[in-house]
Amino acid sequence: MADQTVLIPQAQSNPEKVEIPTQAYRTQLDLGNISAAQTRLNMEVGAQLDRYNATYFAGEDIRRTQAAGTESRLNISQQGIENRNTVTRQAEEERNTLLTRYAGEKGLAQEQGNQARLTQAERYAGEETLIGKSGSEQRANIGKTGLEERLTQAERYTGERGLITESGSEQRTTIGVQAAEERTTVGKTAEEQRETIGKSGAEERETVGKTAEEQRETIGKSGAEERETVGKTAEEQRETIGKSATEQRTTDLQQEMFRRYKENRDYEQAQNQYRT
Repeated sequence: MADQTVLIPQAQSNPEKVEIPTQAYRTQLDLGNISAAQTRLNMEVGAQLDRYNATYFAGEDIRRTQAAGTESRLNISQQGIENRNTVTRQAEEERNTLLTRYAGEKGLAQEQGNQARLTQAERYAGEETLIGKSGSEQRANIGKTGLEERLTQAERYTGERGLITESGSEQRTTIGVQAAEERTTVGKTAEEQRETIGKSGAEERETVGKTAEEQRETIGKSGAEERETVGKTAEEQRETIGKSATEQRTTDLQQEMFRRYKENRDYEQAQNQYRT
């Protein structure tokens, strides 16, 4: 309020003005000073609170960032360990598969070689027996021929005509017997050869069938192991990727919630300061 002016009537024609301060004026000044002091105190306290909150939340931000960094590094380290373990396991399975395949192929080749050598040995033994039998029969035939020729020659000396007749008969008989023996020998030889060849073919077919069966089983086992290894590797990779994505989404959500909290806090502080 402004100072009040009190006019004191005087006898003079031009009265003098005297200003007298009132109690209301002093009270207004005191209230103004108190309000200004309170406003300055509120501003100082508000600034101190702002500085304290800024320091506190900055520390919280630093600790949260450090914790997020630590968790991220741990996740990356664990992911690296899992990836290395996966690669190591995959390599071990591949090496075991190769060793199994090589062992199977080596055993298969050895068995095939053994069967081939046994077949060849049996063939040679059969041919040797067949040749020996053929030589024995031929020698017996030659001996029989020589005996018959000597007998024929002796009978020839006994009588010309009868000897010639008997000699022709004996020669024909000898030739017939010799031809029969030769045909029997040739038939027996051919039969033995056919039996040997049939036995050899059966053994070879059985060996080839066994070899193909072992190869198919080895290839099937190898394919199953490889498919299982690839499936396990893909499953571990998907689980690792899913875990990493979940952690990243959680971290992003926490950062977004803290950002909204800071914005809301700053807005409320500004509103309170404006109302004050």
